[in-house]
Amino acid sequence: LAGGEWGLVAQMCAQAVQKYGLTEGERLVLVATSPLTSQGVYALVSNLGSLLARMVLQPLEEVTFARFSRLAAASAASAAARRSRSR
Repeated sequence: LAGGEWGLVAQMCAQAVQKYGLTEGERLVLVATSPLTSQGVYALVSNLGSLLARMVLQPLEEVTFARFSRLAAASAASAAARRSRSR
């Protein structure tokens, strides 16, 4: 990876750690402060909401993954072709 790409990787990792902390922190606060019935209702609503989001957003995620994979493969192929021409 080039120098600028390492910065992007570090930024994405930091965002992933922050997201994990916020998600798990919410659950810890819920466990510490709420009765079991409220925790059960929260878990049900949370799971149904995430299921709906997965059903709606998964096709977009798959298309985006395929597109970026093709772009990365094309970039790697063109870089290899340039290296072989310069030798």
